[in-house]
Amino acid sequence: MSDGESTSLISLYEISPVLIPYLLGFLIFRGFFGSFPLFLQLEFHLNDVQTVQLWSEIGSIAFFFGAISRLPAGLLSDKIGRLKAFALGYTIFLISLALIYFFNIPLIFALALSLIRFGVNTFAMTGRAIVSAAKRDRGLKNGLLSAMVGLGSFSGPYVFAYSLDHFQPKFIVILGFILVVSDLLIFLFIIERMPKLFSRKFPNLVNETDYSPVNGSRKLQLSVFRKDGVIIALSLFTLAGLMYGMVSSVYAVYGYNILKLDLTFVGFIVGLGPLVQVFWAPLVGKLYDYVKDEDIRMLGWFIAVLGSISVIFSNYGVIFFILGFVLLNLSTSTYFTMEITALGKNVNRNEFSFAFGVISSMSILGTAISNYLSPYFYKINPNGTFIVALVIALPTFLYTIYLKLRVNRE
Repeated sequence: MSDGESTSLISLYEISPVLIPYLLGFLIFRGFFGSFPLFLQLEFHLNDVQTVQLWSEIGSIAFFFGAISRLPAGLLSDKIGRLKAFALGYTIFLISLALIYFFNIPLIFALALSLIRFGVNTFAMTGRAIVSAAKRDRGLKNGLLSAMVGLGSFSGPYVFAYSLDHFQPKFIVILGFILVVSDLLIFLFIIERMPKLFSRKFPNLVNETDYSPVNGSRKLQLSVFRKDGVIIALSLFTLAGLMYGMVSSVYAVYGYNILKLDLTFVGFIVGLGPLVQVFWAPLVGKLYDYVKDEDIRMLGWFIAVLGSISVIFSNYGVIFFILGFVLLNLSTSTYFTMEITALGKNVNRNEFSFAFGVISSMSILGTAISNYLSPYFYKINPNGTFIVALVIALPTFLYTIYLKLRVNRE
């Protein structure tokens, strides 16, 4: 086994317990948020414009709550420890699913999805914080987490869309319960077995995975935003949320109503986009030590421009519809993996949750704003939100070129 293969295997063993809730978090989150507009259309017998309008109200509340709860989720994970934070995430998911099942009120749906967004925040902030404290192969570990984002984001929309296509709408909640409980049992099994297996497999190494609370200052150190790259990451995450939200907020409704695709196929496409992260994100993480940050960033936004252009031409062929969403997810996994890894390198362990919480909150806030505005553009033209996505992506790509040139000059 080569050194590269050996360190990669060590990293996989170390964070394998973290990958389990991470996968579930994004499976439930992407599954419900991707299929919920179609759930609303079937449950309340709406047309596409009514569906987009109702989803904009429910989804915007959920995304906005997700934005404001991102930082508290990270700070809470620091305070109570990583294992308790994971337990909290599982509990929140079960409560959210119960609310959706027993109530058929849009306001309750908004509350339940807000809690799901908070639950995935808890998983996401906890997982990234654990990796940020690692010294061995941090880029690859971040890539593996992003791969779980991709795998969960692929599985969730497909599984829940298939459920909508073949069963009553509320069956997606029963399916969610089964997935959460099954994942929890797997997590408990691995978290108990992995330390022993790691010690036996790598007797001369110390497992870097740290689940303990973070000691040190609890003050919110705004000075962290003066550190290298933090403000750049903040601005780019915001723009990424605005751009991606413009497409994702109407994507399933567009495929079902405009392109006349069946529900299962729409779910498959919605999931197919993030699936590229499964292989691409670990590769980006592995290449992080060999390719400059600004080059990875620029590549990611160039792919975003191509993806935005592709979805605009969806009316001319389903291939453009599919390719565009795949490219947008490919771009996201490119610069997100790079920016998060760079952030873990540039800030201290007790600063990471605060910095990453604020930065990722801005991405979610951007998605919430796009989700709220999408009906206005959709009413003008179903392709309107796709055009707005390009208007955001193109200048941002030019900005990354400027950042590259500035670094070269310096």
